[in-house]
This record gives sequence, structure tokens and C-alpha cells, in this order.
Amino acid sequence: MIPFSDWENLRTKEVTFTSLNSQYGIQIAALVDLKPTRQFENVKNVEVYVDENGIFRYVIGRFLYRQQAEALLKKIREQGYGDAFIVDINQPYYNKEVLGIGSDNIDWHLDGKVDFRVQVGAFSTIVSSAVAEKYLSIEGIRENQQNALTVLTVGSYATYEDAAKYREDLKSQGIDDAFVVAFNRGNKVSLKEAKDFVEKSGISPEIESNLEESTKRKRADF
Repeated sequence: MIPFSDWENLRTKEVTFTSLNSQYGIQIAALVDLKPTRQFENVKNVEVYVDENGIFRYVIGRFLYRQQAEALLKKIREQGYGDAFIVDINQPYYNKEVLGIGSDNIDWHLDGKVDFRVQVGAFSTIVSSAVAEKYLSIEGIRENQQNALTVLTVGSYATYEDAAKYREDLKSQGIDDAFVVAFNRGNKVSLKEAKDFVEKSGISPEIESNLEESTKRKRADF
């Protein structure tokens, strides 16, 4: 796993308890890279803290009594988190809570439509000549701001397969570095997560399209 590097855009807040008493929580993970809480399956209400060593600690719950935390720990382990354990979050390791990166919240999750596109370039400040040339050869380029990076994408597809076909078309035109990416609610998301979300949604793009068309007709009739 690659250690987190975007410290400049990391948003945090200091956590200060008014009481010196212990606050018990269940730690389910400690990572050197920042992982969105939505990627932890079968659990919710995950809070993230970062310590002075750059370790991200994922914790559920804040209880005054250890017995309360023990009851939750049992349930969490039943959900597949066998290494989870009780911690006292009224300690220095847990005094800085992570809110997100840039405008993206740490608990942001996929919702609604997933938009598969083809990425054809990216830059931070200076537009390279190779990127500039793509503006002259590819139709429909969109600029998508992701923190300090501008990502260039083309196309908009409901399925990964359709986006992959367009990617191959672009490669046949000499755009060898084109690859499929996924967006949700304007944010670039993990491709695997997007594909899993579409698969688990249980509704095909064709059915979704028919439902939208039916809704439009009903509104028009009304």
C-alpha cells in the first residue's frame, strides 16, 4: 500500500473531550494510506483519526463504559472484522479527526448513477504539448477538477463495457494512453468500486433508461 502523500489537501479537526474519563471505541483498521469509510463493508458510522506518525485509525463508537464497547465489538467481529479491538479515543492518537481531502468528505459514498468515461490526459498546472494536441484531435473533452489535478475525459456511458469500446476506438486513432475511469456525483471514484456498485444495484442500464423514458412521458401527459 502506498503511504498517503496529499497532506496539503487533508482536512482535519481537533477533537477535545471535556472529561478526562475514557471514551471507548472499536478500532477496525490502522492504515498508512487514507481509505474512504465507504470501502469498509457491513459497517457504518466509521470515524477516522490521524496521529502524529501519519497513521490513519478507523474507529466506530464513543462509549463511557467498556461493557458497551464490548457488546459492539462482538457484533463487529461477526461482520468479518476479526482483528478489531477496543481503544480509548480520549488519548493523543485520536485527537485529530479526518474530515476529507479537498472538497471530498471521508464518508462520501456512491449514490445514484455511475458515469463511465475515458480519461485521455491530466495535468496540475502546466498544459504539456501532448495534452494540448488532444484538444485538436478529440471531440468532447471535458475538464474535471480533482483536488489540484485537472483530469481530461471524453464520453459518458452507463456501463464499463461501452466505455471500454470507446477507449479501444481512441487507441486505434493513436491515443495509446486512454483508459476507462468512473465518476459519481461529479467525483472521480475507484473503477472497481463503481463496477461493483453498478452490479449490486440490480438494475440494468437498459431498464433504467426505459424507466426514465416512462417517467418523462408521464410528466408530459400530466
